[in-house]
Amino acid sequence: MSKYVYIDRDGTRTDKTELLRYAQDRRSATRGSVMIGDRHHDIAGALNNGIRAIGVTWGYGTVDELRGAGADCLAAAPAELPGLP
Repeated sequence: MSKYVYIDRDGTRTDKTELLRYAQDRRSATRGSVMIGDRHHDIAGALNNGIRAIGVTWGYGTVDELRGAGADCLAAAPAELPGLP
């Protein structure tokens, strides 16, 4: 099975919690999954599904937004991702 879940962009499952639940339901092994997102709804969707959430500050959201949403950690550049706990 592919490690990626492809989701149609037809307007369904636009809520991140629902979208991530859909992806989890289609994968047999989601343990260790990580959501990397730049907005509060990315973080909320991950946390609502028991997925680790990394906030990235090079996108649209701010550090305060990502921290306020409960991101497990933050990254300021893509190169920082592999070194995060």
